[in-house]
Amino acid sequence: MGKKETASVEETELIAASEPQVIVKKRPVEQLSYFAVDGTYGDAVGLTIIDTGDWVAEDFDLVEDASDGDRPEVARLISDWIQLDRNSEEVEGRLSQLGVDAAKYR
Repeated sequence: MGKKETASVEETELIAASEPQVIVKKRPVEQLSYFAVDGTYGDAVGLTIIDTGDWVAEDFDLVEDASDGDRPEVARLISDWIQLDRNSEEVEGRLSQLGVDAAKYR
């Protein structure tokens, strides 16, 4: 039995050695870019993609009310707010801290 086990190990090693070797070098991400179907492209650092299927026009107005740098967070908060049936003092408070008055659209 011991000899058979040794033969199985040797066969396995031979099979593994005969298979092609694929070496994948992992490198750190240096830059993220986006490419859109409308032809636009650019730097994707900080890019946020959100399902806006449940949004109404006023939700987009809230994003417009936010400063450029706050828009990704505002959009995430609006999505959370919608999931909470637009009834969350916590989300509304955070939006207010970002200069967005969600209460006027409730």
